[in-house]
Amino acid sequence: MQNAGAGDEDYIDANDLIDIDDTSMAGADDIPMDDDEDADVPDEMDEVIREEEVNEDAEVVVEDVSYFTCNLHSDATYCIAVHPTIPNLILTGGVDDKAFLWEVPRQMSSDAAGSVDIPHTEILGHTDTVTSVGFNFNGSQFLTGSYDGTVRIYNVETKELVITLEGPEDIEWAKWHNRGNAVIAGSKDGTVWLWLSHNGQCMQVFTGHAGLVNCGGFTLDGKMIITGAEDCSLRVWMPKTGVCKKVFDTPRAAVTCVSFSDDTFLAGSEDGYAYLFSQSSLKQVCSLAHASDDSAEDSVAVECVGFSNSSFRWMATGGMNQEMKVWEQTGVCRCVCPHEGGVVALEWHPTLPYIITASLDRFVRVWDGRNGALLLKLSGHQESVTNLTLAHLSFGDSIGEESTAPNAIVTVSDDNTSKVFRVTFEAL
Repeated sequence: MQNAGAGDEDYIDANDLIDIDDTSMAGADDIPMDDDEDADVPDEMDEVIREEEVNEDAEVVVEDVSYFTCNLHSDATYCIAVHPTIPNLILTGGVDDKAFLWEVPRQMSSDAAGSVDIPHTEILGHTDTVTSVGFNFNGSQFLTGSYDGTVRIYNVETKELVITLEGPEDIEWAKWHNRGNAVIAGSKDGTVWLWLSHNGQCMQVFTGHAGLVNCGGFTLDGKMIITGAEDCSLRVWMPKTGVCKKVFDTPRAAVTCVSFSDDTFLAGSEDGYAYLFSQSSLKQVCSLAHASDDSAEDSVAVECVGFSNSSFRWMATGGMNQEMKVWEQTGVCRCVCPHEGGVVALEWHPTLPYIITASLDRFVRVWDGRNGALLLKLSGHQESVTNLTLAHLSFGDSIGEESTAPNAIVTVSDDNTSKVFRVTFEAL
């Protein structure tokens, strides 16, 4: 195990780091009354107030337009992943300290949408909230990361534990290398760890952040690691040696999220801005003013960012100011898409100019990035939607089966459920 230091280094090939072939895994005027009358006659305004209090506590009935609801978790569900090759295999994790590997039914009757009688495996072993789940590049293994300070690696076929990766404090996130069996994780203690999943060897401990590491990941070519933290910095690391190639201190507040394109990366911050950087020059390209300090909302934090496909070369930002915005890579805002709650997750369609958003207002929306038009508003969750992902699922009919394009949105929520929404994007 090596500790990271400072310095410069040429880019490395992903094969130098790992063997990518190794797949081991108020009221009106009142008439005055005396005290006796007050005791015997209930005040009309009190009755109104009591009725309002009852109505506020009543459960709001939301039309559920989802195809299927998974009720396996017993507490809020935070993270989700879809298997890259096995149809309908979903992995979720949450506050109940568990993960579940489950299958979306291929055929559903109208009265079975909330059934939990589906093939599933309960993943036990963590002692705190599961914060991350994910499949490796070829789908042979999956990981679960937790606030208990461990990342657990499992074999997809056998569902058995392969190895437990230990070292850091509370794990905020954990992710696979894009083309190999390496895992990185960001921690509450300011460190970032890199392991090999087949033998548990710790390759690097990246040190330098002075606060909780909120986000990070491998660049798409696998040659660098980018991390963002509460210390208001972004750091660029070289995986092979642990050298910190570059420190960006542009954000004026904690870095909350990061996303990658082929040649750039985009980071969101609690200051209401997102920042675009070049991977080749390691210089800032522009800043995006998603929300300002004078916003009507209590928080202006940017909670999610993402790139469109290369045909459009646009970006999107979502935040607690209840807006999603679409941007040119020059920093010009194309359109603003309003929500009724904070926007906490977004994903671009891989071929169409559409953005899918998850919001604290309980809805999932599909937007047209060309003009900001709302194409679809999906309901069903009773509480905040915490995350989402696109998927191509098999529904047991011929509609869309010949294509591999996304035909579903899979979500997780504070209402303890995961939902599958069937969507024909090409018809929108």
